[in-house]
Formats: sequence, structure tokens, C-alpha cells
Amino acid sequence: MHADGRTVFLSSHNLPEVEHTCDRVGIIREGKLVTVGEVVALKHLKQHEVGLSFAGPASPEWFTRLPGVSNVRSGLSQREVHLAVQGELHGVIKVAAEHDATNIVTREPNLEEIFLRFYEPQRSPAAVNR
Repeated sequence: MHADGRTVFLSSHNLPEVEHTCDRVGIIREGKLVTVGEVVALKHLKQHEVGLSFAGPASPEWFTRLPGVSNVRSGLSQREVHLAVQGELHGVIKVAAEHDATNIVTREPNLEEIFLRFYEPQRSPAAVNR
């Protein structure tokens, strides 16, 4: 049907399937449509999950005041820091380099994780759309 230029509406809780199948996604919260966009465009809402390793002891405080950085915490060893970054990674990379980072690993959440951000109580839909 899609190949014929027709629109297909799919309502699903299986977001990996939606991500694989759909071009556009609408998210409804409390009965209201809070966002509509192409799956590719919604991926811009993603937060990078970042893991950093250092040559010596690391401090989460190095990153707490950077714009877009949240959920900063120590890793399993005193040489690791983990954090979330909304937006560009430039500031995190710069601070990591200043403190002799030896490794950086980033992961972008999938559509399901983006969707769940719309349901976090501390975030309004407007805050998520920035």
C-alpha cells in the first residue's frame, strides 16, 4: 500500500517495529498529540549515552555544568564516568581531552527510549521538543 502512495496508520506499542516500518511517527500523551515527525527527525531528540575512561581517577563533577549534560555518575571503577548528552558532544570531548581520556563510547537510544522520554514526569512535551 505504501508503494502505491497510500497512507497507512499503525498504532503499536512495539516501537522497534514502528521504527523499522514507519516513515513518520506521532506520539500521544494524555490524549493529546505532542509531536509528529519523520522517524529520522525524531532521532534528533536522542540523548547520547556516553561512557568515558581516563588514565587516572575521574570526577563526574568535570561534566556536571556542561550544557545539555545530565545523569552524570561514576562508573564501575574510579577511572570511569557515565553521562547523558542532549545535543552536540563538543564540550564533553573537550573536557575529556583536558583530563587525559583514554576511551569514549557513545550510544544513541532507540525510538522506544525517545518515546519514554515523553512520559517522564519531570519533562514537559515542550522541554523534550527543544
